[in-house]
Amino acid sequence: MYLTNDTRFTFGMVGSGRLGLTITMELFRMDRLDWVLCHTAKSRDRVLDKIFNKHMVRESVANLDKVPNMIIIAVPDRSIRSVSEDLAKTLGSELKGKYVIHLSGVLKRDILDDCKEMGAITASVHPFQTFYYETDNPLQDIRWGVDSSDEDYPLFASFVNLLFGFPVRLSDDTIREKALYHAVATSASNYMTTIIQLAHKIADSAQIDASQFLPPIAKTTLGNNLRGLTDSKSIPLTGPIAREDIVTIRLHIDALKTHPEILKPYCHMGLATLEMARNAGIVSEEAFVEMEKLYKTGI
Repeated sequence: MYLTNDTRFTFGMVGSGRLGLTITMELFRMDRLDWVLCHTAKSRDRVLDKIFNKHMVRESVANLDKVPNMIIIAVPDRSIRSVSEDLAKTLGSELKGKYVIHLSGVLKRDILDDCKEMGAITASVHPFQTFYYETDNPLQDIRWGVDSSDEDYPLFASFVNLLFGFPVRLSDDTIREKALYHAVATSASNYMTTIIQLAHKIADSAQIDASQFLPPIAKTTLGNNLRGLTDSKSIPLTGPIAREDIVTIRLHIDALKTHPEILKPYCHMGLATLEMARNAGIVSEEAFVEMEKLYKTGI
């Protein structure tokens, strides 16, 4: 079944966070959305601000008057199991032959087993992307990690295609260690935010305009590292650690001592970078020991 061609295939959304709302708006524009389940007044208002149709909003599973072809669970990870239990308990045999998915990157599809026991076809379908600001085409060209049965994978791949993405079938080994898979996304997105915000705070302390100074160097560094992904032996690290420039590192730490709220994360980042440089053979063991000792003075 190819969902891009079957306009009769409809969806229900549980949740209205940034990701859930992004998908909700896209399905609404396609005229494929039957309802959105919002448990709080705040989430209900957030949805209505985007789709302007109060008749699509439901407040509980008990209020669902139709079971669509696919139910998408886009709630915090801690709530997915309870939503699955609620759907199974309330809808029962009406779930037979329907598709139920969750969007978590760290949880497996077996957390939906309550729905599966009622005859639903389940999967975990995770968009490997961050959603914060509203942008044009936020779902365009991103990769989605799919955890499903062999038999049902084509349907879930078609769902990803419907949302302009690229499905990637997760291997059994990846699924077994799914927390590692999700840690990749966390490292690539969340920790990059930490680094840029740290640089922003140091720029403020140095009385320079971060909006002018940071974009060029950040873009070049990102480009260098993306280029290096095809060569795992090459780490495009520059700066005092790569040069084993202990004098410069000491000057940094001394300058940051009047800004303790910045010094600690700066030194933690230094230690993480130092460990990576050591493992890559960029720094000598002697220099590693001396730099490690220096960074630890700021923590």
